[in-house]
Amino acid sequence: MNRFAAAALAVAMACAPAIAAADGFVARVKTSDLNLQTEDGAKKALERVHRAALNVCSDTQVGTRIPTADEACVAKVSGELVKRLNAPLVQAAFDAAKPASGQS
Repeated sequence: MNRFAAAALAVAMACAPAIAAADGFVARVKTSDLNLQTEDGAKKALERVHRAALNVCSDTQVGTRIPTADEACVAKVSGELVKRLNAPLVQAAFDAAKPASGQS
């Protein structure tokens, strides 16, 4: 759990209304400068959500500078952030971006 501390602290310093916890760490997404009632605003918010989730859920292995993301964590944190935004267009964009779950 300590591996997420630096990224989580950096994300937690940002000012924003959307907050989600992953293994005790906080992710925040600034949306005050976006109009979440427009497709463009929703798209930008979803990009910020994904970036915040990646920051919280990434770990840099010893001997490399390339961070690796825990995709299950990213999905969980992203979903929680989108849910807490309570913005229908952001939720719709998030749902449309999700891969189909084994259905053909």
